[in-house]
Amino acid sequence: MRICLIFIVLVLVACQSNIKETPSGLRFEIIKKGDGILPRKGQVVVFNYRVTDSNDSIWIDTWRNGFPVIDVVKDSSFISKEKGLKQMLRMVSDGDSLTTTLTVAEYFNKVVQMPIPSGMDSTQRLVYRVSIDSIMSKEAYRDWSYQSKLMKRDKQLASDIKLIDEYLTTKGLNFISDESGLRYIIHEEGKGRKPISGEAVIVNYSGYTLDGKYFATNIKSIADEKGIYDPKLHYEPLTVIVDESLVIVGWHLALKLLSKGAKATFYIPSPLGYGFQKFEDIIKVNEILVFDIEVLEVR
Repeated sequence: MRICLIFIVLVLVACQSNIKETPSGLRFEIIKKGDGILPRKGQVVVFNYRVTDSNDSIWIDTWRNGFPVIDVVKDSSFISKEKGLKQMLRMVSDGDSLTTTLTVAEYFNKVVQMPIPSGMDSTQRLVYRVSIDSIMSKEAYRDWSYQSKLMKRDKQLASDIKLIDEYLTTKGLNFISDESGLRYIIHEEGKGRKPISGEAVIVNYSGYTLDGKYFATNIKSIADEKGIYDPKLHYEPLTVIVDESLVIVGWHLALKLLSKGAKATFYIPSPLGYGFQKFEDIIKVNEILVFDIEVLEVR
């Protein structure tokens, strides 16, 4: 009997050791342990994740998108300013698999940083399942041999690129092809150097789908014109930290191609955008996105 009790205690202790908590109070469970080496300042955490709700509906699935996402680990002085998910990525190692839960309200307020769509149950819980693909230096991540390896895993990317090329050719538009899969048109050349990873880029932008439906802008006059004005939003220039801010991958790639004063239109394949993620009826699953971007300043 005593042996059984000892065994039960050991099991409970082992289970508890897999439960961790970030400084901001987000609890998560390690369900598979990796090499145990935590990421250091400046390293890139490459990971896949899936978000499902209490009805088992999939909200996001980067495995299905075919393209993982990244987080760049900042200096420890930033910890108190970070949200729970970013803090969590400081506490993982290469090969870890983990799970955590958020309410819909927490997801929209702290992750996507958007208003909760009307009619959505804000108390519903979402389950995050995360798998750490690798932890590496910024240089190793930016190396094209690694990027091309990621691209080759994605059939959707090839399909979207073909569709974009056909669309632009049919319209008679002269465009530039980037090896990442982006297609873009420069309307005004900028001056000076292009931004690098970790620098701040201040921009004006408008986003719409290939069929011309606008879904986002930081310019009030355009929001009014396109019927998407939201009084809860602040219409002001947006600051993006290259390779660090929580924007789509396509944006980070695009901003590195523009210097101060540049104006351009980018056609972004879905794996470099929201992929399998859907936002109401405007941004559908595997939706190609178009962004008009003006760079106001590079810091």
